[in-house]
Amino acid sequence: MATKVLLIEDSLADAVFIKRILAKAERFTLQILHEETLALGLERIDTSEPDVVLLDLTLPDSLGMETYLKVSKAAADLPVVVLSGLDDETLAMQAVHLGAQDYLVKGKIEPSLLSRALMYAVERKEASLALQRANDELEQRVRERTSELEKMQERSRQQQEELAHASRLSSLGEMASGLAHELNQPLMAIVGFSSSCHERLKSSAANTDELSELLSDITAEATRAGNIIKRLRRMVQKRASQESTFSMSDLVRETVDFLKREIENYESQLNLEFEAASDLVTADRIQIQQVLMNLATNGLQAMSETDVGSRLLSISVSNSTDDVDVDVTNTGPRLSDEDMERLFQPFYTTKVEGLGLGLSITRSIVEGHHGSLTVVPGDVEGMTFRFSLPAEKTAADLRQVNQS
Repeated sequence: MATKVLLIEDSLADAVFIKRILAKAERFTLQILHEETLALGLERIDTSEPDVVLLDLTLPDSLGMETYLKVSKAAADLPVVVLSGLDDETLAMQAVHLGAQDYLVKGKIEPSLLSRALMYAVERKEASLALQRANDELEQRVRERTSELEKMQERSRQQQEELAHASRLSSLGEMASGLAHELNQPLMAIVGFSSSCHERLKSSAANTDELSELLSDITAEATRAGNIIKRLRRMVQKRASQESTFSMSDLVRETVDFLKREIENYESQLNLEFEAASDLVTADRIQIQQVLMNLATNGLQAMSETDVGSRLLSISVSNSTDDVDVDVTNTGPRLSDEDMERLFQPFYTTKVEGLGLGLSITRSIVEGHHGSLTVVPGDVEGMTFRFSLPAEKTAADLRQVNQS
C-alpha cells in the first residue's frame, strides 16, 4: 500500500524537483499530493488523510514557526518533515523541538535521504503514538487499580469500625450488671433526697436552708446519673472515627471510673501510676478508651482464676522517646508460649466463652493510630500489655526541642 505524502510548497520549481526525487524512490511506494498554500494543505489533510506532510515554512498565507504550529494543531498525530531554506535552518530546528519529525535543507536534498527521512518520520510517529497509547492505557489501569485499592481500604475501614462497635457492645454487655448498679446509686439517692424534701415540706417548721441543701444534692446526683448515661451513649454510638487531642492520664482515670464496679465484682485491687511528663495524644478518644477497657477487662477476667488476695490490676502512663506508653498489668496465670504467640490472632481465645476478637480488634485500633501493642509475660505470673501512641508535641515541648 502506497504511503501518502502531502507536499505543501509554494515554489513550483522546488515542488517539481521534490516530486521527481520521490518518484525515483526504489524501496518505498509513495503517492504524492501537492498544495501551494497552507489553507489548501489543511483542507487536503482533512479530505485525503495523508500519512506524512512535507512542509515548507515559508508560504504565501503563513510564515515561519506559525506554519508548523497550525499544521500540528490541525493534525497532532500526523508526522511532519520541515523544509527549510539555507537562511532559516535555525527555525527548522525549533520546529523539530516542538514535535516535527525531521527537517531538510533545500539545495542539500539527496534522493535517498528524502524518501528515507519521510518513511522514518512515519515510523517514528507511529512508534511515538504507540508508546503514548501504551502509557495512557497503563495510567488508566493504574487509576483503576488505585480506585479499587481505595475502595478496598474504605471497606476494610468500615468493617474495622463495625467490629470495634460490636466489641464495645459486647464489653458493655459483659458489664451490664455493674453499670446498672452504678446508675442505680444516684437514682436511689435522688429518691431519698426527694422523700426528705417532701417530709420537710409537710412539717410546719420547714427549714429553707435544709431544703436548699437537699435540692442541691438532688441536682448533683442527677448530673452524676446523666454523666453515666453520656458515657454509655458515647460507647455504644455507631460513628465514624473522630480524632482529637487529649490527656492519656485523664482518659485512664475516666475509664477506671467507668470500670470501678467491674473491678469490685472481680474483687481486685487497682494501682494507678502517672509518670508521663507529656501525655497528650491525638487519636479517636472513644476507640482508645475501648482499648483501655478491653485490656483492663481482659486482665480482670484472667485474674478470676487466682486467689482474691493476689488480684492486682495496674495501669501506668509514661513516656519513651516520642511516644506515650500505657502499661496494663494483671497478676493472672502465666500463659504458655503457644498461647502468647497466638494471643492476637482473630478467633483465638483462652477463655471458655468469647469469640477471641477482643485483643485482635484492640491491636488493629492501636496500629490504626500509628501505634503498637505488645505483651510481655511476667516472670512467674501475669502479663503486661503495653500500647504506645505518638505523643502530641505541646508548645513547651517544641520550645525545648528548639533550644536543644
